[in-house]
Amino acid sequence: MLRIDLTKARLRMVHAMDEAVGLETVSSMAARYGALAAINSGYFRTTGTYRGDSVGVEVLDGKILSESNNGRAAVGLIEANGAQQMVFGHVVFTGELIAGATTKHPINGLNRPRADNELIVFTPRISSHNPDGSQRRLS
Repeated sequence: MLRIDLTKARLRMVHAMDEAVGLETVSSMAARYGALAAINSGYFRTTGTYRGDSVGVEVLDGKILSESNNGRAAVGLIEANGAQQMVFGHVVFTGELIAGATTKHPINGLNRPRADNELIVFTPRISSHNPDGSQRRLS
C-alpha cells in the first residue's frame, strides 16, 4: 500500500508491455516509466495465449482494453484541469455489434478467450505478438 498526496505526485496506470495482453514484472514497468514506486493492482490471466489479460475492467489512454467482471468494484484515475482524482465504483460492460438496419449481436467481451456462443471483440491494442511469439503489425 502506498499513501500518496495527489497534489504532490502524479499517478499513472499502465499495462504490461503497454498492450492489452502480455506479462511483465512490476519492476520492469517502473523502470520503463521512471517511477519512484509501483504496485501490481489487478488480477490477470497467468497461463495460455492470453497471459496478462486483465480479469476486470481496464481502460488506458481513453481506450477500453478489457470488460468488467460481473459488476466487480473498480478504481479509476481521472485528470481534469491539471489535477488527478481517484474514483471508485462498480462498472458494467454492455455493447452490441450492429449489422445492417436490424441485425444486432450482443458483445460479450474484449481481448480475451471466447467461450461457446460468445462474441468477443479484439482491439488493436491486444498485442503486437502473435500466439506463436512472432511480431505482428498493429495500426
